Amino acid sequence: MATKYKYDKDTDYAALMEQAAQRGDNAAAAIYEQQRNAKIRGEGMADQEQTNDYAQYLPLEDVPDYDDTHRREAESLLTERDTTAQRSRIDQMLDALLGEEFNYDPASDQLYAAYRQQYERQADLAAANALGAAAALTGGQASTAAVAASQQAGGYYRAMLAGKLPELAQLAYERYSGERKTRLSAIDSLLDAADSRDGVTKAQIAALLDMDDADFTRADSKLQQQAKDAADAKAAADKKAKEEKDAAEKAEKAARSDARRQITLILRNGGTVPDDLWQQSGYSAVTIAAMLRGRKG
Repeated sequence: MATKYKYDKDTDYAALMEQAAQRGDNAAAAIYEQQRNAKIRGEGMADQEQTNDYAQYLPLEDVPDYDDTHRREAESLLTERDTTAQRSRIDQMLDALLGEEFNYDPASDQLYAAYRQQYERQADLAAANALGAAAALTGGQASTAAVAASQQAGGYYRAMLAGKLPELAQLAYERYSGERKTRLSAIDSLLDAADSRDGVTKAQIAALLDMDDADFTRADSKLQQQAKDAADAKAAADKKAKEEKDAAEKAEKAARSDARRQITLILRNGGTVPDDLWQQSGYSAVTIAAMLRGRKG
């Protein structure tokens, strides 16, 4: 468990659990149930059975991480059950399933490759457009500012590609999870078709598989919620950053426009434009020189 539950050896947690359930507080009942389990283990109460009837109502951080204990118990029973070809096939399927681990590799993800091609194309186009637009302001020459603008425009789309990785990894995990459940269902179907002469053992195996599936579902829900929380946090941060960037660009544009109006009035009246006003205007050195020559002419 993610949380180590403490207990008082003199407290009747079963009664507290029942009372919480009767008033509809399943979350409290789940905590009392785990404290009862901890008491049973800690006090060596072999005559008492541990339960997890309310485990689904535990707070998210207290949801158990998935392990394959029940699945391995089922595998052990299957090994003892018989040595027929059918059982051997089920054992192989279980071995293959238990030996797999989820590992996301973008290099082998066709969806990532498609996004990469798309964003690289957009990045190149944006960089070329930015370079052309910036160079147009400097008489067709690629200034340092033009190159920087080009790199920034291209970098924006490459950053978007990097930001897609968590989403693509989550999609890959969902596919993996769906395939795993499908294979578990196939194993269950094979078990149902097995010889019924060991029906008691078969029932035990089915129960273990059900518990394994419940454990996996709870752990999977936890992972899904964590992924959603991370995605929501990232979306909020991206939105805030965009708003701040838009506000800064708007303020910069307004200041530049105001500076250019002031420069026009000063030059029209034969005055001298302060250096800081030239800087605020955003005019290139070439443009400034041309404007000063025009005034002299």
